Amino acid sequence: MDQSERIDVNCLWGHWPFRHIPRARFADLVHDHTACGIRQGYIASLNSIFYVDPLEGEAELYEQVKGSAYRQVLTVNPLHQACQDIQFGIEHYQVAAVRIYPGYHGYRLLDPKVRVLLDFIGERSLPLFLPLRMEDERLDHLVQPRPVDLAELEGFLSVNPTRTIVLLNVRLAEIERLKPLIRTGQRIYVDTSGLKDQLFSVEKAVDAIGAGHILYGSLSPLYCLRSTVLSVALSALSPEQKQAIWSSNAAVMAAPKQQKHTLDHPFG
Repeated sequence: MDQSERIDVNCLWGHWPFRHIPRARFADLVHDHTACGIRQGYIASLNSIFYVDPLEGEAELYEQVKGSAYRQVLTVNPLHQACQDIQFGIEHYQVAAVRIYPGYHGYRLLDPKVRVLLDFIGERSLPLFLPLRMEDERLDHLVQPRPVDLAELEGFLSVNPTRTIVLLNVRLAEIERLKPLIRTGQRIYVDTSGLKDQLFSVEKAVDAIGAGHILYGSLSPLYCLRSTVLSVALSALSPEQKQAIWSSNAAVMAAPKQQKHTLDHPFG
């Protein structure tokens, strides 16, 4: 297994209300990350998805991660004082990104309040993290969040080509459909957590959109961490492409807007 610097942009902490999650403590995540060569992560609160006041979940998460190498991703609902919550998160939790859940919180991506949110975080150089799903939809029998509609997502990306947007838990067929918009957008990314639906999915995703648009993300502990690590580590990608996915692209994502990715060539 290669020893490139690794950053997990899609890890979680908290309680998932629909099933028991083993090894759900923050200490478990750090231990498992370390065993897989991962030293940093962008971590979001599961609790904040479901709390009436998501800032309560953010306060809990901050107590876990403060002083660590993990950067907090703030969960907000654009329908409820999101900009105020983000400003509070910047000042008190040093948040590094913002995460939204339109399927769980009941709004459309093209809602004007989402545009207000995008303008607010854009002025503060914060990326938007957008999960297309949290787990296999076949498990959503108690609560059924509205799926992110791909036509709606295409419209959303087409009117936000210069925003920093990270699409999480995206399947290969969805990447194929979205690839013209992803490749056109200078700072639109997908993570690796959803690339489980076909053999050689990571290589096929690179072939579709270029390594410069892909970030390593595990969705741990909802998904198996090691399987997502191996999907990149054991892939047929070049060392340069792997390094881009493991960490280099995350550095570009986190930086203020600058030039386009250097690794936009497809896998061949």
